[in-house]
Parts: sequence; structure tokens; C-alpha cells
Amino acid sequence: MEDARAEVTLAPIGTPEEFHRELVALATEFAPRRFAICAEHGERWDGAVVAWGMAFPDLALYCLDDDPQVIGRVTGAESALRLLCRSGDQLRLIWIDEPSPGPADSDDPETNHPQRQYSQRTS
Repeated sequence: MEDARAEVTLAPIGTPEEFHRELVALATEFAPRRFAICAEHGERWDGAVVAWGMAFPDLALYCLDDDPQVIGRVTGAESALRLLCRSGDQLRLIWIDEPSPGPADSDDPETNHPQRQYSQRTS
């Protein structure tokens, strides 16, 4: 009996450099968003990173900064923040690859956009 799977020979896509650029564009377009969950100590006296994470369209993965072997899988970065807030710490969700927030009194929507500010703060 012959093998029903036929071998298909495909031509390479472009030059090696062109193919590499295509892969870079693909990886860039579908890259997860990086985030950190940071603790605020006192009234902005000090701060620390509690966890690092990556957000995908349908889930987020995070690991604790002080114990990277502890890995969590949740529905989103905000869920990781809510889960870690159970410790009683004042935490913030920081999106790493987005521009830093502008001055709090700025009227410029590009520098005072809510998504770009320290977007989740809980008590």
C-alpha cells in the first residue's frame, strides 16, 4: 500500500535576509505584551517589582520576582494584579513596552492616556 501523504516541495520565500525580515515582522506583530507588577511602599517612599509577566490575547503568564519558579497562568494581567493584591500590598500594573506616563496635570492625550499611566492601583 502506498503512502497517501505526498511530499510537497516548496520554493524558499525570498532571500535569507528577506525571509528574516518577514519573521521579525511576524514576531513583532504577534508578540505578547510585557508587564510588571510593582509594590509601592508607604506614600511613594520606595517600590519594588513583585512579578514579571507576558500578556497574550487570551491569557497572561507571570512569575514572582523573588521566586521565578512560581509561575501563574491567569486570564489577563489585571487578573494577576488582583490575585497578588490579596497579600495586602499596594500594587500597580506597569506595561513595560508602552511610553512612560506624562505629568499628572497634562491635558495632552498622548502623555496623559489612562492606559499609559500606572493603570491599576489597589488599596
